[in-house]
Amino acid sequence: MNKRPTSLELLQSEYLPPLQSGEAQLQETFSRTISNPQCKAYKYLISSCFHQKLSAVENITYDMDIPKMLPNSLIFTENVKSIIKSVFERHGGIELSLPLLLPKSKLYDTVDSCVNVMTHSGSIVSLPHDLRVPFARYVSRHGISFMKRFSIDRVFRERKVYGFHPRELTECAFDIIEPTQGQLSLVMPIAHLLLV
Repeated sequence: MNKRPTSLELLQSEYLPPLQSGEAQLQETFSRTISNPQCKAYKYLISSCFHQKLSAVENITYDMDIPKMLPNSLIFTENVKSIIKSVFERHGGIELSLPLLLPKSKLYDTVDSCVNVMTHSGSIVSLPHDLRVPFARYVSRHGISFMKRFSIDRVFRERKVYGFHPRELTECAFDIIEPTQGQLSLVMPIAHLLLV
């Protein structure tokens, strides 16, 4: 009878798994739920994310720091774009704008400033972080072997401060795709500029 362990000794024994805290149990439940998009709990979780209430303060402050574009600066920006566009067209470039949303890319896993959003089905998509990745996807999916393209479009960067509109930048890209001897097509970035 003296060899029988006490309840405290049983709880401290290495043969019993450690007690889980409420947070650990929640994380485990969440991981199981998110791994099965077909279950009701997954659909409930995603739906709950989209039905969060937005406070009046969040609504007002979301786009407060977006700079006001005055007519003179808009005219200047459009003039710069038209000059760049005419230079690219003289060199045989065609303007190509691609879809705004892309599936989340592993290329940006280490980039903190990539803007990821969730669809109602729970899929994660990204706003363009640069103009190269969408173009590379387009070229590979359509088997393009020769093209001169340019794009002057918006790219987005996540802010470090929660609750603000992502930072919008204008990027300019000119790319040449051409076949090389005995190899697949080569993407040659000629110019990638951020026009602020």
